[in-house]
Order: sequence, then C-alpha cells, then structure tokens
Amino acid sequence: MKRFTLLAAASLMIGASAQAAPSMPRIRPQAQGVLTSVKASKNEATGRKHAPAAKKKAMSRVPSLNVPGPTAAQQHVITEAPAGTRGYYAKEGVSFGNEYGVIPYESTSDGYAADIVLTEDNKIYMAPAFTEGVETYGTSYIVGDVKDGVATFTFPQAIYYGMFYDEDYNTFMDYDYALMMEYYEDEDGNWDLVPSSEQTISFNIAADGTLTPAVNNPYSFIAAAWWFPEDAETSEYTYGGWYWALLGDNYTSLTPIKDTPAALPAGVTPEQWNVINGKQGYAAGVAISGSDIYLTGLYQGMPDGVMAGTIEGDKAVFPAVNFLGVDPVSYEVVYAQGAEWKQYQDPDNGMMEGLQANGEEIVFTYDAAAGKLTGEGAIAFSMVADKTIALNAGLQNPVICKSSGKEITEINKPVIMMYQPYDDEEGFGMIAFSIDNVINETDVIPADKLYFSIYMNEEVFAFDPEDYYCFNKPETEIPYGFVDESESGAIEFYDYYNMELVGFMVDGISTIGVQAIYKDGDKVVKSEIVTINGEEPFEGDDEDGDGDDDGDDEDAITEITSDSAATYFDLQGRRVAAPAAGQLLVKKTAAGAVKVRF
Repeated sequence: MKRFTLLAAASLMIGASAQAAPSMPRIRPQAQGVLTSVKASKNEATGRKHAPAAKKKAMSRVPSLNVPGPTAAQQHVITEAPAGTRGYYAKEGVSFGNEYGVIPYESTSDGYAADIVLTEDNKIYMAPAFTEGVETYGTSYIVGDVKDGVATFTFPQAIYYGMFYDEDYNTFMDYDYALMMEYYEDEDGNWDLVPSSEQTISFNIAADGTLTPAVNNPYSFIAAAWWFPEDAETSEYTYGGWYWALLGDNYTSLTPIKDTPAALPAGVTPEQWNVINGKQGYAAGVAISGSDIYLTGLYQGMPDGVMAGTIEGDKAVFPAVNFLGVDPVSYEVVYAQGAEWKQYQDPDNGMMEGLQANGEEIVFTYDAAAGKLTGEGAIAFSMVADKTIALNAGLQNPVICKSSGKEITEINKPVIMMYQPYDDEEGFGMIAFSIDNVINETDVIPADKLYFSIYMNEEVFAFDPEDYYCFNKPETEIPYGFVDESESGAIEFYDYYNMELVGFMVDGISTIGVQAIYKDGDKVVKSEIVTINGEEPFEGDDEDGDGDDDGDDEDAITEITSDSAATYFDLQGRRVAAPAAGQLLVKKTAAGAVKVRF
C-alpha cells in the first residue's frame, strides 16, 4: 500500500515549489500527512512577515558536539504551573520555524503571548517555550530560577512526551526537549539551528515586570530538539546525539499585558444571533442592556471574547480598538479593530493592498425591530493594537442578525476550487472545494451539521481505513471542516480559505463531483452534485467555479494554458502593486500560482 505523500501537491495551493524532505529517523504523525505543508498557510494569513533566513548571519564557531544528554530528572513535562503571580506577557523577537517541512524561515513573534508564573519559592514558569511549537507541543512549561532580579533557565528541559514513528512506521514513545541552539552554516553553505555550548539563558526583570535578555545574542534561540544516544544510528543532521529541529524563539522582550478585556455585566446574558460575512456565517452572541450593547464570539477563535459598545439612535458604536484577550490555545493576542481595505506602503515589501486598521470606531446600523446590525465598514482581527497583523481577513461590512426561524429545506451546492487528477509519479490526486453555509440570507448551518460526499464516476466514494487511517470503517459522508490528523493526513481544512482539501489514490476517474449534506437528527437535506471532468486538472477562476461571474457552472472546465496577465501577492494574500527586488511573492496567472523571488 502506498501512503499519502501530498507534500509537493499541497504546496501548489499556496504557490510554493515542491521540496524534498531530508531523511528523518524520527517522524511525527502529523508530519506525514497530505498537506502538512499548507499548515504554513495559517502563518501566511496572520500577516507575520517571513524573512529569508539566508540573510541572517550564521554564527562563526562550529556547533557544540558535547552538550550532555538529558538526565532522568529532566524527563518531566510540566503541563500545569503551580500557584503564583500569573499573567500573560507579550512577546517581541524572532520566531524560527520551518515551511513545508524543510525550508527554514523567520517571522516576528509580535502578537503572541507567553503565560508566565512567578512563585514564592523563586521559580519562574513559562509556556510556551517558543511560538512555532504551540501546534506541535500544546501547553508545556519551562522552569527557571529567580535571583537578584534575574530569571535564569537551564536546559535541556522536556516539553513533550508522546508517540512517534520510525522509518518503518513502527510507533514508540519518546521525549522532545527545549534546548539552546544557534545559527550555524557549514562549509557547503547549508545552515540550520544547532546545539549551543551555552545551555542557559537569563532575563533581567524590570520594575514593571518586563523580561529582557541579560545578554543580547540575536543568533541564539530557545528551540526544540530531541536526543539520540551517541551510539545510535542517526543522520548527518545530528550533533553529539542532539537532533536538529527548526522551531525556536529569540526573545527581545516579554512585557506584561496590561490591557483588560471587556466583560459581560452580572445578569446580562447574550442571545444567539448569526454573523453573516458574505456567503459564510457563524453564531455569535448579542446582549442589549439599556443603551449598552455587547457582542460575544465575533472572533470565532474566542467565543467568550466580548466587545462592549453603546446604542446611539439607530447606530451601535464600538471603540476603534477592542482587546478581546489571549487565545488560551494558540497564545495569540487578539484585538478587534476598525479597518479598511486600501493600498499602503510597507517598509519591507513595497506597495501592498490589504486590510488596515484605520483608528476609526466600529459602527453598525441597528434595526431593533428586525433584530439586525449592519456593519458600515471592515473589522480586522489583529494581534497587535493599532496595527494590522491580522489573524484572518477580518469582516467586510458584516451583518449580525437573528435567525429567520424558517425550516431548512435546501442548501448551497459546493464550489470546486481546484482539482488534480491521479498522477502515477506522485501516486495520488487531490480536490479542493468550498461550501457556503448561509441560508435564507440570515440563517447559518452549524459546523457540526454540514457534511460532504465525493463522487467518482457517478458513484459515491468510500473513504477506506486502508488509506484513511483516521476512520475505523468505510465512510461516505464526512463532516465539512474535518481534518485527518492520523498518519495518512489525507484530508485537510483551511479556515482562511473556507476550503476542504481531499487527497485520493484512485486512477481512471472520468468524472468527479462533490455534494453538500445537511444533517440534523433524522432530517437530511442534500445539494445537487457538482461534477467536473475527472481527466483534466482544474482551477476555478472565480468564486462560482466557472469562467464568468453569472453564478452558474457553465464552462466550469477551463483549459489553463495562458501565462499572461500575472498578478502578485505577498504571503498574506495581499496584492502587491509594484514588486521590488528581494521580495518573496506569489505569482498568479491563468496557468496557476508559484512562489517567486524578485
């Protein structure tokens, strides 16, 4: 049986070149799936700038080959910190990660937070150790000592204990560690993070609680690593038993977050309304108490996040900047801000287009009788106040309204966004599609009631556990938004694009189709099956999946041959009007999308 290896194909979805991963003696389950490479798309959607790591100066000395391995006492993962003085601290610095599994990159850690606890026995606990590791490691703390106003962490420290796969896909349990690492460039010009000879880092604690490095070393990172005994068979990427890992943070500062999020007053309970943002919607809460109005869950990642405003006649007015808090899962600092879509000059990337904070109040027209708030502008969900490091594209003139109460009798048909037939060399094919969940203009199909089915040659496709390890039996109806987190990793979903991506290992497909399904108890409503030619690749030219803007599916099979009329976008999806030398951009033409450097 051939396992899914959709790494190269996945990169097409975000305009990346295929890359071959190095041989890895240890393999994470999530690193083996379809489209693990596109997990970087979340970073691209955040607006965090990616700088080519080759511009970074490598350390001049050779990597340390004699860092002691972990002791038994260090093999203890701390998932809960003890009681103490606790708070979120805003990070500033550089986060080092990998793209598509092998391409190292830098990005700012601004807009992320660390949970820090200071205890009475002069200990300091911090989670997460590094920004890029949250998705991989979850919440785990590193611990240090505080003396004379200085906090010192000593490594290695275990940060994860879980299941891994070896090269033969046998499972075993093992640890990952936080370790001090530094940039290193070998004689062939290859570079990565390698163990440092200095395995401590100290921070000065200012009167206001801010932590700053006692020694400023821009090439030194708290990073992820794992240990192989020195006599074990390892790859060329090991240094004295330590195996490299491209995850790490170089901290400029950690500053206590003083902003306080709004809260619902005692006795005020929000009523469920729906947020309608174009053709997509989701549930949120609205509470009105006298002239005060409260919105909860406007940012989907924080259902308890509150925006507090006032009703002034037929207007509901909210501040220009609303601190919603820190996402306890991702450690993202979240603000909702008044914004607008415009061109602007970026100091690093030249002329750009995108959602920008404008410093203006967020205003809705309020129709009390209809139970409706109509946005009069855009809202950006940002990670830094007064700036637009957006978590996603935000909301454009959103409508927040009560449900109509009508029975759902029909649902939207899917829109096929991309299709690649089975390829003998790659050993797989893939299809990407979107399903809009807004019905009757005011109603939203809940995420847990929306499903999809794939049809091949006019027959429903069964997702067999032989290829899709996430299932225990063949399945024909899959929840929309489902992510295959097993080793196969053949199904992925991208909130930013409202896109489900499915890999398959089936050849000889003459037609392929997708059907949307609404299931609520015994009630089932199915859309028509949207079908395209299964023998030719396809890329939708517009939101309807055809070549025009009339909303039908005529000419849905578009031959893609032209390489003219190129447009350019940055890695956050913002159009670049005038590409400049040194920029890393996505070039979009009728022939597809590729990453290019000017």
